[in-house]
Amino acid sequence: MGGDARMKERNSVIKVRYKSTNCYFVEAKDGLLAFDAGWPGTYKQYKDGLREQGWSVKDIRWLMVSHFHLDHAGLAGVLVGNGVEFVAFPEQIGAIEAMEALIARKGMDYQSLDRSRVHMLEIHESRAWLASIGILGEALRTDGHSPDSIALILDSGEAFVGDLTPENMVWEDDPRSKASWALLRAKGARRVCPAHAEEFVLSF
Repeated sequence: MGGDARMKERNSVIKVRYKSTNCYFVEAKDGLLAFDAGWPGTYKQYKDGLREQGWSVKDIRWLMVSHFHLDHAGLAGVLVGNGVEFVAFPEQIGAIEAMEALIARKGMDYQSLDRSRVHMLEIHESRAWLASIGILGEALRTDGHSPDSIALILDSGEAFVGDLTPENMVWEDDPRSKASWALLRAKGARRVCPAHAEEFVLSF
């Protein structure tokens, strides 16, 4: 049986919200893909939130982040240290140092990210990689919020967009955010899952 035949038409999605940030998890063939990884020093809250949804951090096999701000990638080092495969894209790597410098200035409890263990992918390779773990979808470059921002969109229509400005709040002089939303729509986004607000359905 081919890989696509083993994949579900709709992958289950779990949400854990704490400290005003939504962390999402997509059920794959042999575990969970985490999208965004919470605040530094909050691993217990992260674990507890996932446990409340009937899962364990031991179920997390893979990680992507929407961008390298401390409320989205603050636990990346911990997860990688625990054996989670962290997939990132060339557009994102340069932002790690700035995030870690900010965390250091704030004196926050933080486990640094071992860059040698980051699995680098090009954006155009994301669909094949996701298919290899049992998820139908792809990563998109949506740099309206920051140059390192990406979105994860599933073929079933769920789009995890990080901090991308809501479409109805995008200013006329913000072509990057406009282009990001145009790309999401073109790729079939239906249900939008933001990092700091409730999910909503795109109107057409």
